[in-house]
Amino acid sequence: MFPVKGVESIEFAPVGADGALPSTGWVKFTDIEDGSVSFNVPEATLTKVRVEDKDGVWAIVGEEGDGASVTGKSLNLDPKIADLLFKGIANSTATNKFEAPINSANVVNLAVRVTSRPRLGHKMVFVILNGAVVARIENPLTKTGAEFLSLGFTAEATAVSDPDGDPVAPWYYEKVAVA
Repeated sequence: MFPVKGVESIEFAPVGADGALPSTGWVKFTDIEDGSVSFNVPEATLTKVRVEDKDGVWAIVGEEGDGASVTGKSLNLDPKIADLLFKGIANSTATNKFEAPINSANVVNLAVRVTSRPRLGHKMVFVILNGAVVARIENPLTKTGAEFLSLGFTAEATAVSDPDGDPVAPWYYEKVAVA
């Protein structure tokens, strides 16, 4: 049995070379808003093919749909992590000010790693090797202050190739034992 519950950490890094998971450069996404993280691994898009001279469906063709994705929100608006998610600047020196990217439709490619909390002696590590990351600022600010402003993101898995140009799985998860 391998049940998974709760998020321990979310990390981002520059995309690794030749389809490899980066070994350095990981930046932790801290103060994750409770209940904000979700995974989506959609099924393939199915197209029904019909022909003129026969009733019913002649064939069903599976076509590639959206990639696997993960979304989340952090209550930490640190300009360094905002620079990474909005602009792809992995070594930002920003301390007090975040300046929005000139191109508001900016998509940043980053490796993404989500680790679950330990349960029954194991954790799940979910990895997107090359994620198209779109960042946003969200949550309503109200007079009563019921919610905090948050830094949100969606990362969707995109194609990855090895050094020979052969495709590599764009995402995976693994079961990791904890001591």
